[in-house]
Amino acid sequence: MNYEFGILLSMSSNGNKPQTKKIKHLMVDLEITQGTLARKIGVSSRRVCHAINGTRVVWPLRKKIAAALGVAVEEIFPMGDQDAP
Repeated sequence: MNYEFGILLSMSSNGNKPQTKKIKHLMVDLEITQGTLARKIGVSSRRVCHAINGTRVVWPLRKKIAAALGVAVEEIFPMGDQDAP
């Protein structure tokens, strides 16, 4: 199992939900599935699913997903003051 260190962020409590539709649109444009994205960044597809839906997301995972999709982190994961690494 791949564990990452970082502060576990509860995005639902601060209202900073990920841009789920944008993430899915980027994945369609790149012709990749959640499973493919997960393998590309070295995590389980369940972790990618949680990130896309805004639950149990750590900062390093946000960075990996954004990099794999070719966008800035802030473009798909809006941040509040408490979200900074």
